[in-house]
Amino acid sequence: MEAGLLAELSTLPADQPTKREACHRCRRPLRVCICDCFPSEPIRTNTSVIILQHPNEESRCLATVPLLKECLLPHKCLVLRGKRFNSSKNQVLQSAMRAPNTYLLFPGVKAIDIHTLPPAGVHGNPPTLIALDGTWSQAKGMYHHNPQLGRLVQVQLGVECASEYVIRTQPTHTSLSTLECVAHALAWLEQSSDMVESLVRPLRGLCQHQLDHGAVVHVSKDHPQYVSRWENKSQELNKEEENNSQTE
Repeated sequence: MEAGLLAELSTLPADQPTKREACHRCRRPLRVCICDCFPSEPIRTNTSVIILQHPNEESRCLATVPLLKECLLPHKCLVLRGKRFNSSKNQVLQSAMRAPNTYLLFPGVKAIDIHTLPPAGVHGNPPTLIALDGTWSQAKGMYHHNPQLGRLVQVQLGVECASEYVIRTQPTHTSLSTLECVAHALAWLEQSSDMVESLVRPLRGLCQHQLDHGAVVHVSKDHPQYVSRWENKSQELNKEEENNSQTE
């Protein structure tokens, strides 16, 4: 009888997991929608932005580039994914690589302060800003695997401020997310005092929702209180061993 009952139960269809309804715009569950943090309409810029995104970033549910795209006009923010980029296969990228006023937003010994550049539209055609999206090691790999990037004028931010992307560990206390870097760069190129606030507000809202639902604030890797995942795991194992020894 038990065998027959088990056989009958095995034929029943398994309950399908319920999928939370998501917002069509921010693609987050409705109860943590952040659309009220976006500008009422896309921000108009003279500068075009091209994001070269490492493939691993696409699967991150808390990435910043989708927030950036929602804030800017669609034709002013292009995202290309990959590790190596062939400009001959993309007309927009090809045109940008040939233009004299295309700038690579990437720190380094060759980089100049972006504040030494003229604002957008002052001289000639509007500029194009190319940014690399990924972890620091991924971004460096993309830079070295795409030698054409080294031929661009390389710029870096001349500001030092703490990142508001507090739910992700940053390499240093002055490291910023891709969205924040682009926001500060556009603030200068577009001569807009509201640019940073308008672009960072959705990121701030995203982080606050995560913190309200159990996430914790991350400190940078150069912070005195930073503990790596491996150190944290080691501490947990040591604590478990201590508890086991006390109960024996």
